[in-house]
Amino acid sequence: MYKPRDEKGDELDAKFSVESLKDGFDLVIESRGGSTGGRPPRNTDYAPALVIHLRRMAQVGMVLDDLQVASSEAMRLPESMRQIRPLGYTLPLELASVSDFDELRLAIGRATGEHETKSKKGGNRTKRLRLRIRWPDASSMSADFIAKMLANPDACEVPTGDPKELSERVERARKRMRLNGATPPKGQEKVRRTSATSDRYIRDPEVIA
Repeated sequence: MYKPRDEKGDELDAKFSVESLKDGFDLVIESRGGSTGGRPPRNTDYAPALVIHLRRMAQVGMVLDDLQVASSEAMRLPESMRQIRPLGYTLPLELASVSDFDELRLAIGRATGEHETKSKKGGNRTKRLRLRIRWPDASSMSADFIAKMLANPDACEVPTGDPKELSERVERARKRMRLNGATPPKGQEKVRRTSATSDRYIRDPEVIA
């Protein structure tokens, strides 16, 4: 499990995980819970963390292909009955086209609540969610790397095939590693290739640094 950091670098109380897929990944956001039965509240930053995830995924051109309630009750249902559709948005949704991520988050919450009402669970808008994300670049990354990238983009340099951009990212990674004494990450087992006027390999700046 991971927790995202906001723009100030502060860790949010909102656990999430990533599961790799062929051309993307599933982002699983854990539910928010109140203090009941003597238990402390959990994932209290559910709402701002969801906005941060949506905004960060938009910045690198990710597409929201599917959205599902993933609570323990919902997981007993067929996948088609777990799906929710935020009013005013059509899936697949290019996240870069979204102008107001707070409104999208609210729409997701309303759709989640309606799903829970139908299942007679009280209309909770902060249930465990599964966001199915399409992003071809994910094929060259581990689930762990994607999760770290979403948690703190400043600490991860995304692999790229652009020579100039790669060089700049390598220098940033080297400086960060010198300052933090970080352990070099593992290299990619399968290096993806992209074609322009010449063939370029999608390289990880962290590995080069």
